[in-house]
Amino acid sequence: MRLSSAEPAPQPLRNPPTQAGDSATLGTSADTAQWRKVLSQVALWNKAVLLIWVFYAMAVLFLRQLSPGLPLPSQPVVALEPFRIANSYGLFGRMTWARYEIEFQGSRDGENWVAYPFRYKPQDVQEPPGIYAPYQPRFEWNLWFASLAGWRENPFVPRTEQQLLLNNLDVLALFRSNPFANTSPKYVRSVLWQYWFTDRATRSATGDWWRREYKGLYAPSLERRDDGRIIVAEWPQSFIPPP
Repeated sequence: MRLSSAEPAPQPLRNPPTQAGDSATLGTSADTAQWRKVLSQVALWNKAVLLIWVFYAMAVLFLRQLSPGLPLPSQPVVALEPFRIANSYGLFGRMTWARYEIEFQGSRDGENWVAYPFRYKPQDVQEPPGIYAPYQPRFEWNLWFASLAGWRENPFVPRTEQQLLLNNLDVLALFRSNPFANTSPKYVRSVLWQYWFTDRATRSATGDWWRREYKGLYAPSLERRDDGRIIVAEWPQSFIPPP
């Protein structure tokens, strides 16, 4: 029977691979896998040694700040210096020696003041310090820096006072609650406190985590007149930034 032109011509069968060829291929693959495993282990150990080296160099630089005469080998630190990958720099190599906190207060009569409660900052002396990582509350963070300088260098503080007088919802959202939800305050001010941790005996007796001392007016106290104008009700005394 003749094949039609549309049918493909039969293809000759290929010779199957020999058993010796299979063994050679399997042996090569096994050798490659073994070498890859060895190289992976070598790379891993090299990384571990380098990380330990860098950690040691940074630890030595840090410990020398605490104890300059500490007898630790310095050769690993010197060897890393040209690469600039280990040093004693830190975002806070040394914290401030005192803790100051700015607090916003409102009043309807200029005599009785109510604090705007913060979400994250220390404020209530009976509230323990919280852990909010990995978040960084920007408002409270900037207020901490503002407490280390004057209000003229931190104009967002009197600006916040102004917006609290107007019951600005965006600004009020920065606080835990609004103590003047029904009626806007007539006066708003920002004051400065210095905070300390209490000792164990005081905390057991009173439940207070903090003790604080009033330092005075931080920024100009603002007043909102009946016609809507906002004026300065009281100017702060000369502000000396904390050490």
